Amino acid sequence: MKARLVGWLEDKHGLGYRQIQAIYELQQTPNRKNYGVKDAEGGIVYLFKMTDVHLTRYRASKRSNPYIDPEQHQTQITSNSDTALINVDAAWTGQTNQNAWYEVRLKVLERDEYQCRQCGSKDALDVHHIRARRDGGSDDPDNLMTLCRTCHMKTNSFGQRKSTS
Repeated sequence: MKARLVGWLEDKHGLGYRQIQAIYELQQTPNRKNYGVKDAEGGIVYLFKMTDVHLTRYRASKRSNPYIDPEQHQTQITSNSDTALINVDAAWTGQTNQNAWYEVRLKVLERDEYQCRQCGSKDALDVHHIRARRDGGSDDPDNLMTLCRTCHMKTNSFGQRKSTS
């Protein structure tokens, strides 16, 4: 910081380091010199931060996160009738059920010997829902079949999402 300030003053005035010291260096305390200038009222405005002043850092208290550690803090939100609105046991744990789908998908691929059940291709395989989930179908292996991407695209339900209306 001091070198940057002195460098800036040297550039501003076109003077050397010793000349800048002679102009701006003032005795701040009996044991300390600092850079400063006099203001309009004759007071001194210091240009350099006093580095020997102890700064107290206040650290935030480390509180546990109730969403990560539910045993520490269990917050129950209740309605006016004191009926719990949140079921702590059914709370989201941060994981998805994708692992279950991948396991079922792998079983179906193994069952169908990693080939399309319509054309026999072994490239770009998808697992197709015979009865779409939006129509009440499930992820049960009996409702699933292995199709190649080409045959899958020919199905009526390929790429259609559940309507939100």
